[in-house]
Amino acid sequence: MGSVIYPGFRLGTEKVYQYKYPEMTKKWAYMEKSIGLNTGMYHHKTFHTNYFITAEWQSRKFYPNGLFIDSSLGFGGSRTILDGNVYIVSDDGHVSQKECQTYNYGLITLGGSIGYTFCYNNKIQAMTFLKPSILFMFPYNSLAFLRPVVELGFAVDLF
Repeated sequence: MGSVIYPGFRLGTEKVYQYKYPEMTKKWAYMEKSIGLNTGMYHHKTFHTNYFITAEWQSRKFYPNGLFIDSSLGFGGSRTILDGNVYIVSDDGHVSQKECQTYNYGLITLGGSIGYTFCYNNKIQAMTFLKPSILFMFPYNSLAFLRPVVELGFAVDLF
């Protein structure tokens, strides 16, 4: 995971809580809903490093040819560490330097992905995917800060 051009990663786990199989007239094989817990970070040089944790709800639709699409909504928190020094000016004009300035934000993620599944004995063993998302960090200077991210991922079924 990276913030479009800034490097990062995301690591998580998910649990499927609902499967749905269509009527024979549908063109998709089945659908699943899951909840996941993710943690990650990205580094934006000369701006900040952002660490985050989110709980995500996902709805994923699988097709007979191995392709899948999904949508996700997540809630969590993030902590940013500013790169460089921060200077604070008091009311009486005194300037002080503060190193390693950090901020905490609420976080909402909204995303969708497209990918491909690798099966063995009719059981999905792994998936590869491309997932563009938007991170909403709030409050950010009394507003919400939008950060587009793109994740190129690989998921493995360990159990």
